[in-house]
Amino acid sequence: MLPGIKPSSGAMATDEDDFFDILTALGFTTNLAACFDMGSASCYDGSGQTVSDLSGNSVDWWLGDDVTVEANDPTFQGVSGDLSESEFLEIRKVTTAEMIDDKAGVGGLMDTVHGIGGLGTVLLIMRVDALTTSTAAVFGTVNGGTSAFPGFLCQVVGSTNLMRMTVRNGSAIIAIDGPSWTDDIWHMFSWRLDEATPIWRMGRDKTYSGGTDAYTGGGTSGGVPRLCQRSDINQGVDADVMMGAFWDGTYLSDANLDTIYDELNAGRVPSLT
Repeated sequence: MLPGIKPSSGAMATDEDDFFDILTALGFTTNLAACFDMGSASCYDGSGQTVSDLSGNSVDWWLGDDVTVEANDPTFQGVSGDLSESEFLEIRKVTTAEMIDDKAGVGGLMDTVHGIGGLGTVLLIMRVDALTTSTAAVFGTVNGGTSAFPGFLCQVVGSTNLMRMTVRNGSAIIAIDGPSWTDDIWHMFSWRLDEATPIWRMGRDKTYSGGTDAYTGGGTSGGVPRLCQRSDINQGVDADVMMGAFWDGTYLSDANLDTIYDELNAGRVPSLT
């Protein structure tokens, strides 16, 4: 059996719950490293540069690359605290538009995924624009364009509209493709990796695919994690990002992700396909 966790029985979230509340009600907080929900006033109050981590681990994020307000920072849309589909970050193709985890000096978010025994899950509720570049970075820690730079990337590929996950372990580059997606509609995207099994698995809503290519885990010192940011190897993706969660040390099963999807689709994000 693949490593994962089971939802608690009888738990029920409501439309008034933020994403962390929903994951808590479903029993999916084991090894949850960070969580954000742009509809939650506790996460973002509608102004300023800080997006606050809801998980309690203080992995806060900047809007952009630092505290300075710049014209090319991601733009908040909606009304803070409304907890609807209308609250999201609009992130467009600019050099420095990014969200990074070192706002509070925490660092190392999911840095172990590309290492020995790498194990983790990335989940984002996101609406991707039609890509004008071949491959775009969604989230990752890769800080260089060759295998000599350890790290991983969750990606989308414009020429095929396929998801992709790439790992650089310090000596090799391995990439696996996943399901396709549709431009300009809300999807639940997930990227998962279990190096020991091995298995790579990606999901668009409740459709999953991936591979079982083996690789040797590298070091545990990658780059600074970034969301939808232009890197030195990929253009950052143009997307609207509503919420996200990151598990470092837990590989959520397909059934686990189905449970999260069904809960969101029945309440917070009814337009999920």
